[in-house]
Formats: sequence, structure tokens, C-alpha cells
Amino acid sequence: MTNKTEHIIDDDRLQGVLIDSEAIHTRIVSLAQEIKDAYAGEKSVCLMGVLKGASIFVSDLIRELRSVGMRGLRLDFVRASTYQSGMKGTGEKTRKVKISGMTCDNVEGCSILLVDDILDQGFTLSALKDHFLNELKAKSVKTCVFLEKKLESPSPEVLELRKHFIGKADYLVNYFTFLAREVREYLAQMGFTKLSDIIGHTELLVRKPVVPASKASYIDLSRLLFREKGSLCWAGGPLHELPAVRDLEIIKAAQPAIDWKEEISLEYPIANTDRAVCTMLSGRIAAKYGAEGLPDSTVNIKFKGSAGQSFCAFLAGGINVRLEGEANDYVGKGLSGGRVAI
Repeated sequence: MTNKTEHIIDDDRLQGVLIDSEAIHTRIVSLAQEIKDAYAGEKSVCLMGVLKGASIFVSDLIRELRSVGMRGLRLDFVRASTYQSGMKGTGEKTRKVKISGMTCDNVEGCSILLVDDILDQGFTLSALKDHFLNELKAKSVKTCVFLEKKLESPSPEVLELRKHFIGKADYLVNYFTFLAREVREYLAQMGFTKLSDIIGHTELLVRKPVVPASKASYIDLSRLLFREKGSLCWAGGPLHELPAVRDLEIIKAAQPAIDWKEEISLEYPIANTDRAVCTMLSGRIAAKYGAEGLPDSTVNIKFKGSAGQSFCAFLAGGINVRLEGEANDYVGKGLSGGRVAI
């Protein structure tokens, strides 16, 4: 996070409230008024939330926009994911943004307000802005961001996006502080004091009345509402040892590479029950060598089969993985210098 946020976290371990709920509410109301004034006279305005991080922020903002009298506002969501697409001739990595998830593509002539949770490098938001302006022919595109991550050398995209509606880093900590308080209030309304009092207690769920002979009346919820006997959540007892996951075997075989940077080649079968394979290995390498990882092609691993979820997530530098077969979702999530070929 930003230097400012790190300072906040170290300050007396967050024993006090940095910004009270009234101050946050006041800022959101004033932000809503700023947006209303900025779009005064516009006939077609669409508030476009960027999934998934902005969903809660969008709900708070849209409520205040309606409170200040902004009418006729369309609401939609868009999903954007950034990935590395190759290398330029200069050796610089090239990135692309995959855009999906919109329920309505007809935004021609519409004024778009992109709402996101964090402004980091600005690459994704800038790509969305270009997409709406150049491909979907929107009239204008502005951004509203909950938190700006402070950078020593902000990119041109960040400098351009700063001209729009930006929140403060302090609000992020306090947002979740008050979210936790709201959870406690809901618990109190139900007569409970902690989450462990309700986790797994399906008897607290009451089915809404349904019309006889309707489709909903034929749905049997008995299995969904079945309550297991015994403990329903972790009660603070001893944690069990980690089961014999694939990574423990890989780490043992790759120890010469981890300790002495020796180049090694390994080969294993893999099944979809093997989840997050090579992530623990990457953790061991990162713990010893940091973000640099190992020299290129130090650890070479070949798998054959069907890999489980999060295959090679956070793969550290120096690890080359080849999979003959297929993989589930989140392949290479948070890739950190390693290579994955399927």
C-alpha cells in the first residue's frame, strides 16, 4: 500500500478511529453533489462500476446520488482483467486488458462515469476509458475512485485520471472499520454477540411464503438447510498438520535449487485435486531471495494431467512450468516472474 497507509497502520496499532463515520458520510454526500453538478444538463449518464472491487462503493455512491436528486442515472457493471501479452522490441513487457460483463453495450452518446475501488498504475482504467470513447462511442468518460495508491513516479495515465473524482487513502481503513461495526449491529438485532453464534445455524433461516403450485413451491430446501451435528466452526483448538500436498514433495526435490541455485528438472503427474501447485514452492523462494527470485530456468517442472485451481499462482522468478493437459481457473494468478506453458 502507500507510504501514508503504512504510517497509519503502524500508528498505535489502529487503537483509535482515524476518521469518524460522520466525516466519511459527509465526504460521500459532497462527492455525490460534485458528480451531480458535473453532469448537470446531461440527458444520458451511466454509472459504470468496475467489478469486483467497486461493488460496495458503487452501492453507497448511488444511494447518495439519488439523495441529492440526480435522476435518470443508468447503472451497469463491467469486468476488466489485465494480463501480459508479450514483449516489445525493447524488452519491455506489453499488457492488454480483457473487458467483459456489461449487460448493455449501447452507450453511444452516453456520458460514462467509471467507478473503481483503487487507482494504482491507471492502466486498466485508461484502457476502459479508451474502450468506451473509441469503440463504443460514448460522449465522455470520467472516473470516480475510492482510493488512490500513492506512487513515487505516477504514470501519465494516473496523472490524467487524477483530474476526476478521487478519494483518500484514510477512507479505506475506516470503511472496513464501519463495515465491521454494521455486522455487529446486525448481530445485536438478532440477539447474538459474535459470528460464531450464527455460523452453521441453519435453523435461524426462515423460508419466505410461496404461492401453492408455483415453481418455487416444488423446491426442496431440506438438504440445503440440514444442520450438521457437533461443532459448526473452528473453536480455537489445535490446528491440524498440513496434508500431503504436492508442493511438499516438490519443495523437497527442489531443495538444491532453493539452497544453492542449482538448475534442476522435475516431472510429476497432476490431478484436479492438486490445487495451487507451485505456490508454496514460490513462497519458499520468495522468503529467501525476495522479489528477484532465482536465476532464469533454475527450476524446471513438467506436469501431465488435469491441474486444479490456482495452478502456479504467484509463481516466483526462476521457475519454469510446463503442463501437458488442462487446468482450471486462476492459472498463474499473481504471476511473479515465473513462466507457465500449457
